[in-house]
Amino acid sequence: MTESCFMGQTPVAFPSTWLKFARSLGPGERVIDLACGAGTVARQIRASSPSLRIDGVDFANSLPRLPGVQLHPNTNLESLPFEAATFDAVVSQFGFEYADVAQASAEAARVLKPSGHLCLIIHNSSGPAIADAKRRVQRLMEVNANDGILIAMRNLALAHKDGVDASATEMSAKAAWQRLRNAREQDETTSWALSFSRELLDNWKRFEPAYLVENTGKLSAEIALYAARIEAMVLAAQDQSGMDTIADLFRDAGIEISTLSPLHYQSDPVAWHLGGQKTSLAA
Repeated sequence: MTESCFMGQTPVAFPSTWLKFARSLGPGERVIDLACGAGTVARQIRASSPSLRIDGVDFANSLPRLPGVQLHPNTNLESLPFEAATFDAVVSQFGFEYADVAQASAEAARVLKPSGHLCLIIHNSSGPAIADAKRRVQRLMEVNANDGILIAMRNLALAHKDGVDASATEMSAKAAWQRLRNAREQDETTSWALSFSRELLDNWKRFEPAYLVENTGKLSAEIALYAARIEAMVLAAQDQSGMDTIADLFRDAGIEISTLSPLHYQSDPVAWHLGGQKTSLAA
């Protein structure tokens, strides 16, 4: 499990935002990190304020060990396993927006104590990180296309297995590889796919056909899964209208919104910062 937002190959982070927020909390206060993932936020706020008690929840089946953080895998943001008014602060970075935001906002407000604080960082659909993600998905689809290198390699393996003349199939595979190689842009994933498929292509006669079929199939499945993850990020990203809707949902749940503004990374808008405080009269 890795960072959830990238600019090219560089993970996007906002340490100054979390440092300021952590220092606004009192000693020993309890914080819930929604969709905590690899623990980027939990690690930063605990490093800033070691006395904070942090619970991390995530839909994933397993989570990496985070010292000083109580982890809750297999947990939906729409149905948190905590009593009302349990936490002094609710935080999330690039995770809240993947949930059903109407239900998740109500749950976040429910577990927050009166006067408790909210701080969310959410994908910005207008920024270059999402534009880069869309390009990544397109490149991955080209690798996995019906006329792409992986299908071509599988066809070569099947011809090899059947003992038929594979010269035409080999030419098709080489042409598919070259098309991918000549693509306008590459990233670390497509570059790795090119390298791996080139090795198979250059040495296919030395491999057992079953090995070629199995490994091209595995690579295809891995790329499809990765593409789905990136596409989910694209779909979860919010524009100004979407953020206004999320802010209204929190207001309806008793959160007074104090911050709704874009966050920049290297001068580009890549995220939204949504902050607020639960009113003492909220349910």
